[in-house]
Amino acid sequence: MQTVPDADTGAVALLRAHGYRPLVTAWLLHHVTSAEPEVPESPAGITVRPFRAGDGPAAHVLVQDAFDDRQERRQEYEEWASHTVERPAFAPEQSALAFAGDGLVGLPWH
Repeated sequence: MQTVPDADTGAVALLRAHGYRPLVTAWLLHHVTSAEPEVPESPAGITVRPFRAGDGPAAHVLVQDAFDDRQERRQEYEEWASHTVERPAFAPEQSALAFAGDGLVGLPWH
């Protein structure tokens, strides 16, 4: 499996010439608003907070488990992190995690 942006037409052509085919499409979305959105109350027993240093491994396991039936293989942490939490554009303060007690139960990104 390789990850390349569609705009890199040379890389796309090279991979396709060697039998690679698209498996997953991902978008990075950005929405500009004129005001901060209202934040709803968390359900009882759920705590929501921004991503912190050290949260990566638990987020990785949650995502791999959630998409286990939709992916060709489970990614190792280092591979997953390089495309998510270690990207220069990753904004931990804008990346919420949901916990039930000490257990990570949700995240709106991956």
